[in-house]
Amino acid sequence: MLENLNSGETFRGRVLVSDWSELPFRKKQGSYVSMTCQYRSGEITAKIWEPTKEQLDLLRNKRVFSINAKVVEYRGEQELEIVDLEPVEPAEIDMSEFLPSSPHTPDELEQQLASLLQKIVSPVLRALAQSILDDPKLGPAFRQAPAAKKMHQAYLRGLLEHSLGVADIALGIGQCYPDLDLDLLVFGALFHDIGKSEELIFDEKMDYTDDGRLMGHIVLGVQILDKFIGSIPEFDSALRGKLLHVILSHHGEYEMQSHKRPKFIEALIIHHADMLDADIFKFRRARELNGEKGWSYVSGLGRWVYLG
Repeated sequence: MLENLNSGETFRGRVLVSDWSELPFRKKQGSYVSMTCQYRSGEITAKIWEPTKEQLDLLRNKRVFSINAKVVEYRGEQELEIVDLEPVEPAEIDMSEFLPSSPHTPDELEQQLASLLQKIVSPVLRALAQSILDDPKLGPAFRQAPAAKKMHQAYLRGLLEHSLGVADIALGIGQCYPDLDLDLLVFGALFHDIGKSEELIFDEKMDYTDDGRLMGHIVLGVQILDKFIGSIPEFDSALRGKLLHVILSHHGEYEMQSHKRPKFIEALIIHHADMLDADIFKFRRARELNGEKGWSYVSGLGRWVYLG
């Protein structure tokens, strides 16, 4: 891996070029390229001295490259001097090579998802869930998107990981109360954040889409879910209202940018399950970064936490 290489060593492998620019030399004619190369656990600056026209054309049109480079030190930081680069064909690109990813494999998450879907008894809700997951654009996005840009599960497959965690918590609480609608709990928990599939960019970097910044994942989620509900003839209007309310209320309080406060028990449980899964992640992340003893200030929680 790049982070383990020392100056003078050679690196051969794939990188994602997240940013680049062509700059003139200060004391002689010609130019060089300075770029930021992304890999799974970080990023590194790289340079191409006196790039060819063909290399510049490749950088304008491609983002993932197989490179041959020398590791050098510049102003106390390691950089790459690229000797040559070749574009990687889109069909051969796995973005989890370059962006942070869930510790759970796609197969593990898919098995957990299938297990939760089997707990939905209602044929109409199961059909609605399957139509979302089978959609050629939304299905892969839901499975691949991060749960956030920074706060929790901010990595590929983070949204699915978080949604499954919320569903498990909500179902566990719901099973303590026999009068609750477990189908509504499971479905609502799984898709409460469906709007993040369109709120976030996660193909070359993790950031917000234009619609994500303009509307946010709650509004986008209502639009997405209502579109799929509309494709099912004679969908029960009361159930539609409850499903949309789950999305509108899952942040719980108006000061947390919630459009509504939870107005029935299942929505309340999903709100608290959502917060609990996210906060537990922040505690665990603090332990990973700081060890399992002592104190750490977690900005996402707004307080110091005790690590044991």
